[in-house]
Amino acid sequence: MGKLHTVLCTVLILAAAFRSAVAFDYYTFAQQWPAGRCSVRDVPCYLPLIDYFTVHGLWPSLYGGGSITRCGYKNGPTLAMELNNDVLGALPVLMPQILNFPNLVGDPDLNFWAYEWSKHGSCAPLQPVDYFMEIIRLFGDINLLQVLGNQNIVPGGTYAARDYRAAIPNSNASIKCGLDLNGRYFLVEIRLCYDLNRQPMACPYSGFMSCGGPLSPVDFTAV
Repeated sequence: MGKLHTVLCTVLILAAAFRSAVAFDYYTFAQQWPAGRCSVRDVPCYLPLIDYFTVHGLWPSLYGGGSITRCGYKNGPTLAMELNNDVLGALPVLMPQILNFPNLVGDPDLNFWAYEWSKHGSCAPLQPVDYFMEIIRLFGDINLLQVLGNQNIVPGGTYAARDYRAAIPNSNASIKCGLDLNGRYFLVEIRLCYDLNRQPMACPYSGFMSCGGPLSPVDFTAV
């Protein structure tokens, strides 16, 4: 616990001194399906796999495509900083959420948090604690496994790409797929979009990423 506490505090107090104000258009909130993510070639995931969607990240994004990254943040800051009361006060809430935000490919989970903050969180107009708390809130707002299950889309089945997207109410989500050696598509990730006030909005880009098209059969890989 002491080591996790130290690492998490380090993640959360990365200095605002290394950040600059950056304009962007909306947020992409990506949740990954571990059995699919770990079916992607060259991704050495650790077993056992978990059987629920996990957070990939919350990314400030542009209408023109892609996300903005590393906004004024420098890796390995040398400026010494003190822990603040907000960070320490948030630890009891943040620590249990590691289970929902795991690093599937090896390093300690909190290293993944650090990576997501330095690459994406540094571009959001939020302090580190607020950034991660917002991720926790958004994750709690929608249980994708349950939402899909309500439409009889369950792990172990194969469904048209558009069926995954249609199952998510009031959302034009984006579905990301992988392709196995036999030429079969499988679900890797579902991306939801939010406006600058972090309210749901239609994703302004393709609803089917590397899925072959809306009618393509896509495996919902079982754990």
